[in-house]
Amino acid sequence: MRKWILVFLLLIGISANAQISMLFENIYFETPDSLLKMDTMLIGNIWQIGRPSKTFFDSAYSIPNAIVTDTINFYPSNNLSTFTIKISDPSWNQQQLNRTSINFMHKFDTDSLIDGGYIEVSYNGGSTWTNIANDPNITNFFYDQTNSTNPLIANGNPAYTGRSNGWSQSFIGWCYQNVTGQYPIYLRFVFSSDSIQTNKEGWMIDNIQLFTDFCEGIPEIQNDISISLFPNPISTTATLVINGVETQCIVSLQIINILGQEVESIPTSIKKK
Repeated sequence: MRKWILVFLLLIGISANAQISMLFENIYFETPDSLLKMDTMLIGNIWQIGRPSKTFFDSAYSIPNAIVTDTINFYPSNNLSTFTIKISDPSWNQQQLNRTSINFMHKFDTDSLIDGGYIEVSYNGGSTWTNIANDPNITNFFYDQTNSTNPLIANGNPAYTGRSNGWSQSFIGWCYQNVTGQYPIYLRFVFSSDSIQTNKEGWMIDNIQLFTDFCEGIPEIQNDISISLFPNPISTTATLVINGVETQCIVSLQIINILGQEVESIPTSIKKK
């Protein structure tokens, strides 16, 4: 189920700019999710949702389920397996959903350099795909908390190859300034192997989180005002800090949902301490 948690802050009477991230989808693989689709037309697709029961893939990050290249068996040779996630759609509010980021936990255990996983993006509803390493819309590159390898590898090489050091967290962000919004935008998680059977476990992914970023200008009345919001991304609560106020200012804090509807408006005032 899609979850729009905290959306937008508007300050009236001061000058600032803000970028605020909102969690709009959790995919924990415990219940069906309309944004995720298995490629059932691909012969030999080994992606499965369930309880992992292997040696290295011994449990999900959020028990009990994860998505795994087979929950029980080693991955086979000459395999190509994919699943997709819709991260944007023309029916959504495109004025606000102009930036998207994805965060996920994963493990991988493959033959180094040749076998492994990578991610592709499609801006035309799945007609063509581009390795994210070659995507000019990327604004933030992957980071890996427990692995030093850079997963943004182009030229068809796998991004996640070899054996991870336990669970790893990865993140990537896009800005769709050059995308018309005519088609849904999809991510495709791809796993591939060569002709040599190595008895490795493959790729396991859990806790996929999708965020949208709001980049909004705020009316200019007083110069040198800065604001910060933490934690960012927001899940349930956050703290807003305003610096640079020289005089007392009237502030209106508005919370707006994804449909552009005002949920709550809180008038208050701030002054220099």
